[in-house]
Amino acid sequence: MIKINLLGDEVKRDSSGVYWLAGMVISFLAFGMVATFMYFDVANQLTIREQEVSDLERQLAQLKVKTAEVNTLEAKKKELNSKLAVIAELKLSKLGPVRVLDDLNLSVPEQAWLTGISESGAGIEITGFALDGQTVANFMDRLEKSKYFAEPKIETRSATYEGAKIQSFTMRSKLSYAGNLKPKEETLLSSGAS
Repeated sequence: MIKINLLGDEVKRDSSGVYWLAGMVISFLAFGMVATFMYFDVANQLTIREQEVSDLERQLAQLKVKTAEVNTLEAKKKELNSKLAVIAELKLSKLGPVRVLDDLNLSVPEQAWLTGISESGAGIEITGFALDGQTVANFMDRLEKSKYFAEPKIETRSATYEGAKIQSFTMRSKLSYAGNLKPKEETLLSSGAS
């Protein structure tokens, strides 16, 4: 017998579109999850880096303050060292005039008389009389050996005093109140004079 299908062949539905749509939805969801994870990871890393930058900026500000303090202290130290150098020089200088005059007194021969002493800057001018040229030469030799007088130069002139012939002289020299003190003596001097 012959069968007749009045309904016709059953049409199979094409399920590839459903699979394709499901695959696309799953792909978008996976991509969205990966993108969300990456976004939060990058945002977290950015927050960490921003925190590190702010910490470093805070440390930099603190270091700038400390650097300014160090620079201020170094300037004060330099100023203090210069003041201490001036004080040490003044300590040497305050003893200098006494020692210079004592040395000058010991250098003047018996037959010579000083009539004037004047100081200008780092130099000194001494005027006086002597009985003869040899006495003036002895005075010059003694001053050359002194540690306080450097490069003495003497000018002499003949003069007459109460009928006697004498030598008038003017001596110019560089003057050093410190003499030739050594650093060890300077420290002893500064500790003893305080």
